[in-house]
Amino acid sequence: MHSNYDLFVAAFVSIDCGIAEDYYTDVDTRISYTSDAKFIETGTNKNISEDYISDEQLPRQYRNLRIFPDGTRNCYTLTPVTKNNRYLLRASFMYGNYDGLNQPPQFDAYVGVHRWEIDLPFNSSLSMSNEIIMVASLDYISVCLVNTGEGTPYISMLELRQLDNLLYEAADETQSLRLLYRNQFRPIASGPIRYPDDAYDRIWSLWEVDGWAVVNTTFAVDLVSNDAVNYRLPLPVMNTAVIPSDPDQNLSFYFPTSNGDPKLQYHVYMHFAELQQLKSNQSREFNIIVNGDLFYGPFSPIYRSRRTIYSVSPLSGKYQHEVVISKTTSSTLPPIFNAEEIFVLELLSATPTDSKDVDTIMNIKTMYQIKRNWMGDPCVPSSYIWEGLNCSYPESKPPTIISLDVSNNSLTGPVPGFLAELSSLKILKLTNNQFTGSIPAVLLEKSKVGSLSLSFDCIANLRGPSNTTVSNHCEAGSSKKRRKIVIPILASSISVLVMLIIMVFVLWKFRQRRRQTEFWKSICIEDNAFPYRYCNSNNLTEKSDVYSFGVVLLQLITGKPAIVRITNSKRISLIDWAIPMVVGGDIRDVIDPKFEGSYDMKSIQKVAEIAHSCTSQKSIDRPHMGDVVVELKQYIINEKALESAPESGGFMDSGPTQRERERDMVLLWLSILMSLLALAVSVQGQSGFLSIDCGIPGDLNYTDDTTQMFYTSDAKFIDTGTNKEIAAIHMTQTLPRQYRNLRIFPDRIRNCYTLTPVIKSNRYLLRASFMYGNYDGLDQPPQFDAYIGVDRWEIDLPSNSSLYTWNEIIMVASLDYISVCLVNTGKGTPFISALELRLLDNSTYLAANEYQSLRLLHRSHFRLTASGTTIRYPDDAYDRIWTVWVRDGWTPINNSSPVNLWSDDYRLPLPVINTAVVPSDPDNNLSFYFPTSNGDPRLQYHVYIHFAELQQLKSNQSREFNVTVNGNHFYGPFSPKYLSETTGFNVPPWSGKNQHEVVLFKTASSTLPPIFNAEEIFVLEPLSATPTDSKDVDTIMNIKAINQIKRNGMVDPCGQSSYIRKGSGCTYTSSPAPKISWFMQKETKDFCSYTCFIYFGTGHANNYGFCTLEIYTKEKTKRYCNSNNLTEKSDVYSFGVVLLQLITGKPAIVQITNSERISLIDWAIPMVVGGDIRGVIDPKFEGNYDMKSIQKVAEIAHSCTSQKSIDRPHMRDVVVELKEYIINEKALASAPGSGGCMNSGPVQTSSEIMSYLSAR
Repeated sequence: MHSNYDLFVAAFVSIDCGIAEDYYTDVDTRISYTSDAKFIETGTNKNISEDYISDEQLPRQYRNLRIFPDGTRNCYTLTPVTKNNRYLLRASFMYGNYDGLNQPPQFDAYVGVHRWEIDLPFNSSLSMSNEIIMVASLDYISVCLVNTGEGTPYISMLELRQLDNLLYEAADETQSLRLLYRNQFRPIASGPIRYPDDAYDRIWSLWEVDGWAVVNTTFAVDLVSNDAVNYRLPLPVMNTAVIPSDPDQNLSFYFPTSNGDPKLQYHVYMHFAELQQLKSNQSREFNIIVNGDLFYGPFSPIYRSRRTIYSVSPLSGKYQHEVVISKTTSSTLPPIFNAEEIFVLELLSATPTDSKDVDTIMNIKTMYQIKRNWMGDPCVPSSYIWEGLNCSYPESKPPTIISLDVSNNSLTGPVPGFLAELSSLKILKLTNNQFTGSIPAVLLEKSKVGSLSLSFDCIANLRGPSNTTVSNHCEAGSSKKRRKIVIPILASSISVLVMLIIMVFVLWKFRQRRRQTEFWKSICIEDNAFPYRYCNSNNLTEKSDVYSFGVVLLQLITGKPAIVRITNSKRISLIDWAIPMVVGGDIRDVIDPKFEGSYDMKSIQKVAEIAHSCTSQKSIDRPHMGDVVVELKQYIINEKALESAPESGGFMDSGPTQRERERDMVLLWLSILMSLLALAVSVQGQSGFLSIDCGIPGDLNYTDDTTQMFYTSDAKFIDTGTNKEIAAIHMTQTLPRQYRNLRIFPDRIRNCYTLTPVIKSNRYLLRASFMYGNYDGLDQPPQFDAYIGVDRWEIDLPSNSSLYTWNEIIMVASLDYISVCLVNTGKGTPFISALELRLLDNSTYLAANEYQSLRLLHRSHFRLTASGTTIRYPDDAYDRIWTVWVRDGWTPINNSSPVNLWSDDYRLPLPVINTAVVPSDPDNNLSFYFPTSNGDPRLQYHVYIHFAELQQLKSNQSREFNVTVNGNHFYGPFSPKYLSETTGFNVPPWSGKNQHEVVLFKTASSTLPPIFNAEEIFVLEPLSATPTDSKDVDTIMNIKAINQIKRNGMVDPCGQSSYIRKGSGCTYTSSPAPKISWFMQKETKDFCSYTCFIYFGTGHANNYGFCTLEIYTKEKTKRYCNSNNLTEKSDVYSFGVVLLQLITGKPAIVQITNSERISLIDWAIPMVVGGDIRGVIDPKFEGNYDMKSIQKVAEIAHSCTSQKSIDRPHMRDVVVELKEYIINEKALASAPGSGGCMNSGPVQTSSEIMSYLSAR
């Protein structure tokens, strides 16, 4: 469960650079650190030397690092970031002799376009931390490391902390604050003071000075104090201070500690609090003198009250600055001093590239996944300008992009119209790519008038407006025509429906006011009416649909068009006009006056708030469409708000018609809109669902009447077992359909389901349900075991024929499939009724990771519904099942107004969160135990408690409570926010007791009792078993598929040694994973003629007398060997190998050393992709070839040998692509003979290639 400070972690970005795992929680700070892999595309992970890893005091973040041996500038892109907010940015470095050279490198760092003066370790054992306070000028922060020729840049850690915008105001858009010192006086054995003591995770170092005596208090200091800014200083910092050891002396210090540059400017922040209860005859008053001049005073700190004094104007002009705190003549006590922070002012003199140009070029990078050196600012510094760009650097204006060359990049998809947003662009080169669709008219027009030099290919699928082929830019008589392989970009189902609804609505209005053209122009061109990156592109997402819907809602309640005319010459977007008034509380000013006051203000307010949320600038801040539909239901039922629906302009302007007709039309469209959106959300909501009804016929699928979920047969997920139905006596009308049939497994010990599709490394909810139902007439429910992969799953099974049970686990998928196995333990035939897999948001249930899963103990709510005691999909977007919890002494309360569910990604059901419990006696506590009966004290538990205040408290009311666990204070004091959901959970698991007690009790100042809305309790299941080596699993699964082997060949071959596959043996050594040591299957001894990618060598004989299995490739095309089930895509793969053999002169299996052989693909393709094409060409060509032709053949070979068959082209497209290179026979005339699987002799000429293709 979170402490109050834990809420600040949501604003933290904590990156451990160079780790392999996704994330972890630091045991000391409780901060969750994530890998840097998603923040940068370059670099290599390394570990520091073992000499330093052994230091137990070394923080975990310094034990690894990312190095950047390639490229001059390598940049991290830190998100999420709120533009114009103030942030603390910290970069930490430890060289740790990772390379064995014992020579720590030196290099430069930049934040955006501004150089960051950093301190780097000068020996292997040191670690250094650098901090800057800055204002974000964009919605991301770029941190770049630059190689200056003094060693390879590296980094250990990056941390970003959002600050209150009232803090450290000297940092603004023109200057930042680089930390020099941050000191406190409290000795702590555990090291510096930081989070969770410091809410902003500032790091406070211990400062000890001879002649200064430490004083402290055990009482809490008021950290809010009597000034306007809450610095949220740590309590351990502020309840300790220093005074002079000699009470007649002053407190004085210098900075910097050694002579500095007199041109440097400094800002000083000093923090004070009186820690002694002064007697009537005592006083403490002092002045602060800086460089001999009075800086502040006389000043008397207040008892146990924090006060911060800082320099408004920076200090400069001296090598060292002296600060003296001296008592006044009337003071009886010496001065006191609690903490200090000193910063160097860094002027931000460099001007970044024009923001519109940056947005546009970043969209290009994202849209086409361009790598190159496209990191950091595109134009600044000029020495690191992006490849393919030229920039103009006008005086007193931001640099702009004047030339863009993206030619020769194999880019696919449409040419984006937003390229025209590069207002200074003079040259645009698009040649030698695979663009499709139309050249945007705006680019053609610029080219026509001579303001833009535009270069693009003359190809059939790149067309001008109105589907007219662009020919005036093509060379006459050009014979070079290419057919491209196009993968269309499809919009989401919700995108189609929303845009369709808007189009129909616009067409209806067009008949009355003919504003269709203006509407679409306003939607896609003007200001913020629609996120520009979605226009002129098919790449619509759910969050762009949400934005569009927010605009529609604003139009409904304001009666204004998407673009609002302010004056004859000025127009702004409806969002920019309306939202500031909505946020400012002036809701009445945005409501169409033609409503004439006939509306429900609460409903209108809610719709406006939803529109505000939907049109958030950052897509991550917008709600899901499903949540919008739920929230908007409250508005739909109140027709009074629309009964006087106005005649309005823009979207709602139909001219003078009868009010009743207009009202009916508005209601009709809103109803249609909501119905279709609800339907689309339902379909989209199940896109991450896999729902399997076990035991129904293979061709049967259905939609459940209650949940509206689509269920499919289990026939395609398992190839063993028998379908059965439960006894007729148990088939009641209330029994869910999934429990009426089951699949049983009378044969074999282990039978396994293979669940696909699954996204590797994603978090999933997996549920298995069981009902015996006396299907066999024996009335003896079996007991058996279950496994997920190689790890045992503790499941509950029905104890009698009429019961059904379901078991749930939250896990991270380690592969691209999930296996669920039922194991016969001799206590009856295993069976199963249903399997359900639900894709979760990866930011939820973080305790589940690759090392442990969460097994559900119970998930409870307090709302009694007419439809039953459980709540699940469609109310719950993730289809979690919530069971009702009724308890004596607890009183349910609820609120019909929707609770804000957008505060996190748990997406709790509205019926769950808008009901809660309070003690029936307001003076009592809320307390509960888990597990309900004595459990194993070794078990570890994670608890998630969900809170929301459901009562609108009066001015004289308050609700504040603490949470204790097992008698220890755990969390609080805490006050839930009105109609806003907060989820609290414990970070370290709880263990060591048979039962755990949780108590919520109100504080002494609270007038109302505690409240809570729902809870989830999980058992932590460590994943201790090690699965078989992944390469061996891939190979053996391919062999199974090739030969249709049944046996017990399911799932992991070696992971559970008692269920090892027949016909194979495994070794269990100290290596990380078991390996297959031998395999016997006579059918696999035959080579196929030209797709041989599994090699069975004659290696050493083992104790079983079989040959060792040797594997020389990872490609999935193994499944085509020794099988008549060859497809076109296997032919394409084979032909790719042929092409590689032709240009390399090497066999399909390349001998590297006497003992090492790898596939030709593994040898050649990395060099092809890396641009080292000359490294793969057969030296027998003796340079007598056309490099362009060879490059193209290599690229085709790469495409043909893609790992996934769906990514390979069709053979007919390969033939078309090769035609232009057939004319150059010289490059292939000396083509060598090839060995391996292609030992039928050399193919030397293009004619022979074409003959081969024709035969195929």
